[in-house]
Amino acid sequence: MKVALVVNRIENCMEKNLKNIVFYINKAADEKTDLVLFSETALTGLINEDKPQYDIKLGVAIPGDVTDIICKAAEKRNINVAIGLFEREENFLYDSAIFVNRSGEIALKYRRISKGWHEPKIKGEIYREGDKIKTYKSDIGNVGFLICGDLFDDDLVDKAKLLNIDYLLFPFARSFYDGSIEQSRWNEELKYYIERVKRTNTITLGTNYLDKEYFGGAFIILGTGEVISTLEVGTEGMLIREF
Repeated sequence: MKVALVVNRIENCMEKNLKNIVFYINKAADEKTDLVLFSETALTGLINEDKPQYDIKLGVAIPGDVTDIICKAAEKRNINVAIGLFEREENFLYDSAIFVNRSGEIALKYRRISKGWHEPKIKGEIYREGDKIKTYKSDIGNVGFLICGDLFDDDLVDKAKLLNIDYLLFPFARSFYDGSIEQSRWNEELKYYIERVKRTNTITLGTNYLDKEYFGGAFIILGTGEVISTLEVGTEGMLIREF
């Protein structure tokens, strides 16, 4: 199996970001990869402001016009696509991820369970979380998601371990509070991610997006904690690895 983990540069325009996502789907397919993985909230970035009237506009329907474009690209290029995005369902907002199979079908939808992506006590609350880790038996193996802070929840990690997932897909969004992009600083923090992956005992594919604050970076870590491939922070592009 061959995978491509995309660190896409996000701009303040969903239309441009979607076009860039399709570009990377095609680029990954050109490299004969079986799966292309994007970050958490890859369409917009994690730019919610805890203001319901603003934040709700960041969400897209699943399925809907935007995901249809992603699905058609996956089907056309015969590639599996996994991507994080804000989901709007009626008047509620979720931090979600979908797995689109080679046939262009949304085969798996996961909603982040940890609440760290928003302030949990907001008047006029629109923010919602999922309540279950699901898996999908794809042509590359049994896949499942955890999103960002989910990996640091002992209960969720232990549940994921019991699901016999072959590849844990980990879209995340991480920045430092001062907006710096420092590889050495990320290397130190990565040690905590390695320990969490060891607890899952599952091959984990993780990728972060890039903008003025979020520093990018991608990694593939074995269930033993061995880091077998990384993409440096501050670098837009793809981390490609064949198993």
